[in-house]
Amino acid sequence: MLSEEQLNFIKKVSAGKNVLVDASEGCGKTTALIELCDRLPGRKKILFFAVDRAARNEVEDAIGRHNVSVTYSYGFAFKELKKIGVYGETHELPDLFIKTRPNVSGYDVLIVDEFQFIDAEMSEMLKIIKAQCGDLQIILAGNTENKYYDKAQFDAKIFADELLGEHEEIHFKNCYEISMYSAADTHKKGRADRDYDEDEEMGLPDEYREESGSDRKETITRLGDGVPIAVVDAELNKNNEVMSVGAVVADADTYRIKDERYYIITPENLAGGMFLKELRTGDCINSPAISREEAMEKIAFFLRDNNVRSIYAYNAAFDRDMLPELNEFEWYDIMQLAAYKQHNPAIAPGEACNKDGRLKRDFGVGAMIRRMSGDVSFAETHNALYDARDELKVMELMGRPLSDYDFALVDGSLSSDESASLLQIESASDLVLEDDVMSASEAELMLNVSRNTIYKLIKNGSIFGYKRDNRYIVSRRSVEEYLKEIETKEAKKYKKALTGILTVLLAALIFLWHLAATFY
Repeated sequence: MLSEEQLNFIKKVSAGKNVLVDASEGCGKTTALIELCDRLPGRKKILFFAVDRAARNEVEDAIGRHNVSVTYSYGFAFKELKKIGVYGETHELPDLFIKTRPNVSGYDVLIVDEFQFIDAEMSEMLKIIKAQCGDLQIILAGNTENKYYDKAQFDAKIFADELLGEHEEIHFKNCYEISMYSAADTHKKGRADRDYDEDEEMGLPDEYREESGSDRKETITRLGDGVPIAVVDAELNKNNEVMSVGAVVADADTYRIKDERYYIITPENLAGGMFLKELRTGDCINSPAISREEAMEKIAFFLRDNNVRSIYAYNAAFDRDMLPELNEFEWYDIMQLAAYKQHNPAIAPGEACNKDGRLKRDFGVGAMIRRMSGDVSFAETHNALYDARDELKVMELMGRPLSDYDFALVDGSLSSDESASLLQIESASDLVLEDDVMSASEAELMLNVSRNTIYKLIKNGSIFGYKRDNRYIVSRRSVEEYLKEIETKEAKKYKKALTGILTVLLAALIFLWHLAATFY
């Protein structure tokens, strides 16, 4: 049930007036705005600005009408800039929007919730929207008494009066005991829980705060900092082209999945491949097939939108090379912990390992999950989304904090000492010695398989290789060991088949002997 204050607000807006709602937390501002969107005529196109992504998601779920576009400043800027082919880092988006002034005409109503958090850049964005939309009705809701930060002493109340022009101001005085979303509460709690710093005073939402170079490593790797991580996987077709991409965003503390995306890439999916039948398996059965450019744009935006800075993958250098569109993120190799006995206690003492501690065989994702979980029936699906989930499962089973993956950063870009970084990466990656080197083409001939199969064998850990100077370097020793293993398996199959044939022949001879004895 709406209060008289809320109903009066909706009545004035429905009459076409510009309105400013000033009320403290818990007085039902957001509830009234949501109800307003449901009551305004469906022909009106409404642009609703929430304070951040989390608030956007809550409001969007509550409204659910096609004529209402629920967004927040960074998301809106990214979407409109994308239409004109302009991209940038998250913190650059508002400024790029202001400089390029993309066409955003067509809206009838502009709603801004928690307007007290408007800063100078956001104010310029709103001015551009108002100028381009002509006769735009504007509704602002917020709490002028609780402005917890101020960017360059920007006064949101003065700006609100300028943006609204002729308007009515309404005060909600009735507060409720029920819990309502409050961006001010969120910022107040964050301010109480953290030490004061300049970024907070500048007014940026927590998910878009800038870290200095000296603080960046700590922010990424410290367990419990609330920064989500992503696990990304790609599947290739027979021409070694990416035909699907899966991305999973997880909580940095628990490694539990928060959100995920999966895209089939066309026309690459039409070329065929080893795992083509798995493209539309399980809950991926209705997944869209789109161009690579669109798929990678969606994946990149999905990661940025979730404030992801770090991507984790099993044999991460492989996936990173296959997905150069994601080079803005830092890639960490899960295998550098999971496949080494000094890092993974699930590796039994008797298992064959190289001198550096890496398993000689059976260190793929499937074998690793079977080893650590005890589920001997586990098998990989070889679908990009399912594989990303499985690789995240390896991290969860390992139970190691993110800081333990620091040395597994692909390229070692977090190290301030370049020479030390190279030594770290060389030790961690088990680089192939020069007298053990062979090309991927030689490996193809030696194993009599396709190039795509070689890449798969590298990725799942059956053989060892890495990319250097735009070509793959493969360990001859690992190929020989794999070939020996295959030959051993084939020999066992041949021996088993031969034993079966001899058993049948012997049984036939015994039968004939008994038959002959019966007649004579």
